[in-house]
Amino acid sequence: MTGVPTTTLRPPGSAPSPGSPGPSAWMPRGSVTYPSNGDAAAIAQFAQQLASVAAGLGTATQLLRSTHSHAGATWVGPAADAFREHLSERWSHIDAAHRATSACVEPVRALAAAVASTSQWYARGADTELRLVRVTDPGAEALRRDAVWQQVAAVRGLLDAGDQAAALLRPNIDQIATAGRGLTA
Repeated sequence: MTGVPTTTLRPPGSAPSPGSPGPSAWMPRGSVTYPSNGDAAAIAQFAQQLASVAAGLGTATQLLRSTHSHAGATWVGPAADAFREHLSERWSHIDAAHRATSACVEPVRALAAAVASTSQWYARGADTELRLVRVTDPGAEALRRDAVWQQVAAVRGLLDAGDQAAALLRPNIDQIATAGRGLTA
């Protein structure tokens, strides 16, 4: 039948199979296409990994500062001065990377939450639309239209969340890159 949306609904309570291309592979397909790259669990896991990296960079910064302080108290002379100067440069770059990486964690967590909520909202709209395809009740057309608009709102919400995350991440990613260049110089 032409114009009838198709679906790849998964059984209730089942999860996508390992190695599946993501949520949209098992999400109901309505009249509006939901982006296939939205995997809330993977994004949340990435946010946790960023938090771990940020914590490690924070620890490294603290250790370098402590070493700098102790070296200044017990070691004197030109070699000690050169060592402390080198250490100061390194810790400033690591600290910049720490601050920028830490600032990335919450936007990535917020994106994961947005992907989770918008994909659920989309799936409900698509499922409703698909259930109403063959219903001939006079009110069904209005309900189908509402379901399509629900899908549109979900996709728009996802795109807005992505734009917002990108705007918050971009300057921090640039700072991380600059810090990295400073460490390798």
